[in-house]
Amino acid sequence: MIRKMGAMGLLLISGAILSPAAALAAVLVSSTFDVDDEGWLFWDGQDPVVLTAPTHLGSGGNPGGFIQIEDVADPNFFFVASDAYTGDQSAAFGGMLTFDQFNRGDGGAPIDLLEDVVLVGAGLTLTIDLPDLVDADWQTREVLLIASAGWVVQSEPGPGDPPATDAELLAVLSDLDFLLINGEFRNGVDISGLDNVSLSAVPLPPTWPLLLGSLMVLGYQRRRR
Repeated sequence: MIRKMGAMGLLLISGAILSPAAALAAVLVSSTFDVDDEGWLFWDGQDPVVLTAPTHLGSGGNPGGFIQIEDVADPNFFFVASDAYTGDQSAAFGGMLTFDQFNRGDGGAPIDLLEDVVLVGAGLTLTIDLPDLVDADWQTREVLLIASAGWVVQSEPGPGDPPATDAELLAVLSDLDFLLINGEFRNGVDISGLDNVSLSAVPLPPTWPLLLGSLMVLGYQRRRR
């Protein structure tokens, strides 16, 4: 059987088995903050909108460098993604946004803003609520980019916003103006850190590369016959 496959068949199958990256999500854009803030900004959630640079720290991340915001007032605040995350990000539809985050505070009462990730584009603002992150060390947060994950269309701040559709989510990702990540989890002083942000496309099931390789081998065998 192996002799019939020939060298090309063995190469195809070994490549399919030994290429785990092919079975993983394709990373479209990512930020590790090991060197600097990579163009990310900070917004205090107020009007008029004023964007400033977050604090960059070269160590203490998860691991390596990270960016940090210290909020000494009550208004909610957000990390604002760099331009690398804007524009046509339609390839991320059905994929995932992941990031590592911590929160520390002065003991003020926890709050839930319902808007932990915000996507703005195509004339729409979509938000999703994630589990609270109060006085927590580094945690990996995963956000599925499908409407059924809990995305809503923001009309007014607070509960009661209608669920987003896949068509609306795709429209926003296709013309993305802003990606924001919440940093406010309590009244009073908040210190929030962000690291290892990644926007990824739909992952391939682990069996697909092997299946495709096998089909190519069969086609090669038929041509030999």
